[in-house]
Amino acid sequence: GGPTNFGWEQYPPAVVLDDGGEPIVAWADNSGAIFVDQWDGLAWQRLGGGSVATGDWQVAVAMGATGPIVAFSPYVETRREVHVLAWDGGAFAPLDGVGGDVSSTTTSSQQPRLAVASDRTVFVAWQEGDLNGGELAVASWDGACFRLLGGPGGATITDGAARAGPPALALGAGDEPIVAWFQRVAARAYELRGRQLDGSEWAPLGGDETVADGFCDIRVGARAPALATDGAGRPVVAWTDDRTGQYEIYLLRWNGGAWVDPGGVATGGGLSNSTAASLHPWIASLAGRTCVAWDEFGRVAKQIVLRCADF
Repeated sequence: GGPTNFGWEQYPPAVVLDDGGEPIVAWADNSGAIFVDQWDGLAWQRLGGGSVATGDWQVAVAMGATGPIVAFSPYVETRREVHVLAWDGGAFAPLDGVGGDVSSTTTSSQQPRLAVASDRTVFVAWQEGDLNGGELAVASWDGACFRLLGGPGGATITDGAARAGPPALALGAGDEPIVAWFQRVAARAYELRGRQLDGSEWAPLGGDETVADGFCDIRVGARAPALATDGAGRPVVAWTDDRTGQYEIYLLRWNGGAWVDPGGVATGGGLSNSTAASLHPWIASLAGRTCVAWDEFGRVAKQIVLRCADF
């Protein structure tokens, strides 16, 4: 189960575990209003008592120094720009104390993802372009502004390929950013890829950036994988595909040398194994406990499903 069951009113969820290991879920409704709920051990509590912000259907969430941080991409004039807000104990406010705008580019910046390092440095990744494919970028908050990472001036992760789907973002054992995404390599041909920041350059994880391949079609709304790292800094990636004729959620874990199936959740019906279409996964992992949230579309209603296991 999960915090909502509102019919067709909520969009893809985001999930993070708080410092006590309890889940926090963020999502947007069909008006673009963004909400954040926290599980207190007995019930879901809505932070701020209402909507956090408006203007987007895609929201990211991470744990900051004083509570959750959210990122979203509302329209600024004719394009989308990434904004970041932080919980101060009573309300959500712009992280930069001004407007919260991170990307400030001439093209649409959207589908943001967040990660927070052990020293509370905030990282945000996003897609430049449209939902059919674009470039990927990552920036970090240095206390005064967000600065692009990777190469002189902050080169894009995808080397100008312009066919990358929305990113997933996590941090490794040394707080180095790790990014996963679906790359369109040809007509009706996709690969799930991953890279990590190695010094000042983006390098393939384990020498090969391909996590999984052979996908002939990835639904536009399902192109963003989900990524987290465990207590040892090893990444866990979740995604959705329709290999069985039904969209299901699948999961792989990096064991230090290869991507492995931790328990029959990368084959068959995967982790979701549902009669309803399962889309838009989000993942969080802490001290061996991994939680995955996703949208599940039934015949007459849509709900957010949350499942946790000790992988």
